[in-house]
Amino acid sequence: MDHHLLLLQGVVTTWNRWGKAVHGDPALKFRAKCLSFSGPVTFQFSHNKDIILAGNRDGSLRLWTDDHGLFCEAELPLSRRTVWLSRQIRSNIFRGMSNGCADGSDVIDRAGGWEVTRATLLEVSVAEDPRQPGTGVWIGDELDDDLPADVLAARRLWRASRRQPGISARAARQPGALVAQIDRLLALPRPVACSRAGRR
Repeated sequence: MDHHLLLLQGVVTTWNRWGKAVHGDPALKFRAKCLSFSGPVTFQFSHNKDIILAGNRDGSLRLWTDDHGLFCEAELPLSRRTVWLSRQIRSNIFRGMSNGCADGSDVIDRAGGWEVTRATLLEVSVAEDPRQPGTGVWIGDELDDDLPADVLAARRLWRASRRQPGISARAARQPGALVAQIDRLLALPRPVACSRAGRR
């Protein structure tokens, strides 16, 4: 990894689990693989569109799903802001993640809240108090022993999900890197089919 970059990894959301209602908004449950991220998606701090730290269009943000949830990996350029964020994460102040989706999501009104069946993902964020259970964020070089138990559980899901990695936008523009990633994919066991359809 480039030592001038900060590597963040995380679980953005987990499927089929009810979150909590916040500020009068209903609780949400995301149906498995309901989120589409074929368009531009940014990595933000606390859903602040003025603080965009990475994005999938230039390959600095990678997103993928499996049967458990939505996962990410982001490479952030070192700056005062990202160094501060790193310290907040290591201090266990910001250890959760959240997502923001486009208007017009398909939802079903359930007794416990809204079940999201299709949505278009616009951004993922580091969050202090995430609405959805099972999320987590950590610095790539943090040791397992340094993570809170819930974040370590999220990291284990993240690691298992890497058996079916996505191909980043950056690699897609670099033929040599793309071929190398395809070779690695072909050497892996056949992955479970992964849907990228939907919109929230």
